[in-house]
Order: sequence, then structure tokens, then C-alpha cells
Amino acid sequence: MRTTISEFLKDLREEIIIAVMFSIVFIVIFICKYFDLWEVPIDIFLKSYLTPDRLNGAASFFAITIGVYIAVITILATSEISISRELLVRKLDRRIIKVAMVGMSENLMCAGCAIFIPINKISSRMILTLVVLSVISFIKFIVLLLRIFIENMNQMAKAIDEKERYDNDILTYVEEISKYCRKHMNDEGQDTP
Repeated sequence: MRTTISEFLKDLREEIIIAVMFSIVFIVIFICKYFDLWEVPIDIFLKSYLTPDRLNGAASFFAITIGVYIAVITILATSEISISRELLVRKLDRRIIKVAMVGMSENLMCAGCAIFIPINKISSRMILTLVVLSVISFIKFIVLLLRIFIENMNQMAKAIDEKERYDNDILTYVEEISKYCRKHMNDEGQDTP
């Protein structure tokens, strides 16, 4: 159980770092505003940036990425590709499932917040953090897919080379058998008067 949690946290390393960084930045901003140290331009930026149209667009985008996660996981789960054994040996199947599940959860939270939570200072910062985390998870998912794609292409190239070698060997053997048969037929034909 302990290794599973540590593996899970290792896969979420980037998301945890970003979330902590955003939390620290938002705490510093809160402290500065509370003690009236300076006017924080991030509130003005978030107010002008997180318009209803943009929030609807973000919700739609993350709903689509949830569909992408589900489609890719379904394809990988139901088809046997040439790299399937390698995925299982390297435990990439577990990693891609973890990244997809976390990404879908982040996307669902982001879309839900964008649709259902009224925009204020706290919710706008939460949405901004969720957007960044969702994008990072999606990038990690794409990187894992690219690794799988590259490995699959390498396996396909090996399979094609092996098939060509096999076909060439078969042709060579058939030609040798044909030569042998012709030679023996000619030798037998010469012996008989």
C-alpha cells in the first residue's frame, strides 16, 4: 500500500509543485492586500480575463479533454498493440491510467467550477489553479502517449524487418529446393536412355 501511494505521488509531482507554488503566491497576495502593502493587479487581471464567455470556453475545452482521455484509455484497453507486453513490463499502463484519472478529475473540477461557482476573488484563483493543473496533466498524458507511439513504431519496424527477413528466407529456401529438384530431374533424365 505504501509503495502505491508513493508511486502515485511521484506521478503527481509536477501538479503538487504547481499547486504549492500557486498557494504560496496567493497567500503572499492575500497578506499584502490585508496589510495594504500594495494594490495587487492580479485581481484586476482575473476579473477582466475570466469573463463568462471564457469560462464557458474553458468548461467546453475541459469537457472535450475528458472525452479524449476516455477515448484513448478505451482504445488502449481494448486493443492489443505490438507494444502491449512492453507497456505491462515497464508499468506504463498504470502510469497512463493514473495520469488520465487525475487529469479527468482536474478537468471535471475545473469545468464544474467554471459552470457552477460564481466568480469572486477566491473562485477565480481556484479556477486559474485548476486550469494550470489540468493543462499540465494533459501535457503529461500527451507525452506518455508519444512515448507509447514511438515505442509502438519501433516495434512495428522490428516486426516488418522480421517479416521481410522471414519472407526472404522462405524465397531462398524455395529457390534452393527448386534448383535441387531441377538438378535431380535433369540427372535422372540423363541416366535413362
